[in-house]
Amino acid sequence: MALAPILWVLFLVAMFITTYLLNKKTPKPKGCEDIIKNAGCRGCKMISCGHHPSAGKEKKIMQISALVALGLIGAVLGLLLGIADKYLQVKVDERLTKVNEMLPNFNCGACGYPGCSGFAGGVLNGEIKSLKQCKPMKPAAREK
Repeated sequence: MALAPILWVLFLVAMFITTYLLNKKTPKPKGCEDIIKNAGCRGCKMISCGHHPSAGKEKKIMQISALVALGLIGAVLGLLLGIADKYLQVKVDERLTKVNEMLPNFNCGACGYPGCSGFAGGVLNGEIKSLKQCKPMKPAAREK
């Protein structure tokens, strides 16, 4: 379960790097090749061109706004996860844990229940009258 968020973040980082590299390879607009080589880009009116003088300022503003937006999204999602963790907790019955610790934890299913935790639940619900249904359980453990 803890591996999924890490893989998701790695995927997002890989996508960011891929789009960054692909944007670097964007060809220059037609007619701008000579302007860029000789005199600099003053005559082209294509602001989206990376060689335009105002493009650097706009790029920085866009990068900063993207970082702020991602930071806000992360903060809101983190807050929502914190709230969800507080209100959506699943409380485990401590008696179930104690009974499960007494069992051999083979999860063999010989008792007719799906594993030792199912058998422990049956003991607590009163469905099981005798612990002898658990075949691998040692007699000393049955006496507890």
